Formats: sequence, C-alpha cells, structure tokens
Amino acid sequence: MEVTFASRAPARDSAGWQLQKKRPNEFGYVNEPIEARGRKSWERNIPDVVRKHLEGVDLTSIRPSELEKLANALHREGYVSHLAATQLGLITLDVKDHPQNMIAQMEDHLRIGVAANNPMYALGIAMDEAAVDALHGMQAIALMLRAQSVDTYA
Repeated sequence: MEVTFASRAPARDSAGWQLQKKRPNEFGYVNEPIEARGRKSWERNIPDVVRKHLEGVDLTSIRPSELEKLANALHREGYVSHLAATQLGLITLDVKDHPQNMIAQMEDHLRIGVAANNPMYALGIAMDEAAVDALHGMQAIALMLRAQSVDTYA
C-alpha cells in the first residue's frame, strides 16, 4: 500500500504565510485562509471547495455536530487552523446538538476564558480566539454566497 501525503505552502507574505506563524495547520495553508480574514479577492471568485462547504450555511442556526464536520473539512483544505478545528469539535461536548447560534456560543466561551484572567487558560483562550476568527470568516463568506444567489435571481 502506497500512501502519499501532500502539504500545501502559502506564498511568502500572504495571509496564509502570516497565519502559519501563529496557528499551525499540519496540512498547510492556502494563500487566503478564512481564519486570517485574507479574503478580499473572494468577493468575485470564491474558491469552489469553499463554496461547496459554505453554500446555504448559517452559523447563527447550525447544529454543533454539523459545524464540527464543516470545520474539519475546511481545516484539511487549508482554510482554518488546527486550533480552530479542534475547538469547534470540542465545543460539541459542551452544548446540546440542536440548531443554535454557534458564533454567540464561541464568543461567550472566549469571554468567560478571558474574564477568568488565569494564565493556565492561555491555550484554551488561543483556541477560542482561533475558533471565533474562523466562525466570523465562514459566516462572512456564507453571507457573500447568499447575496450572490439573490443577485442571480434578481
């Protein structure tokens, strides 16, 4: 059995290059990861893989189990960090699996960690920050996709 592992590498000085210095992704990053808010060029041309995963998604009403699958898929494709994908998987242990506002859930989770003001929570806070960044990026793209589909029918 032959196994091939391919890792991508973002262009030097791209948003992906900058993000990999702060947050790891063992699969490598694309040049414009969702989490880094490096999506300026996406308004006209959203990558097909991102479109496939985020079309019709509303992170203000999503099951945590669905979000976990979404985050893992985008992580493997190089659009979100390992920290974000892991935290979005772990949050499923803390909340019921029914449609809910996962952006608000993660923002509350982050706020509680920061308010504790305990150095022992540094990793948890870093994971929460990554998850919140990823969620805001995913929601922004989902809203762009929704606007594009409305324009198509207008």
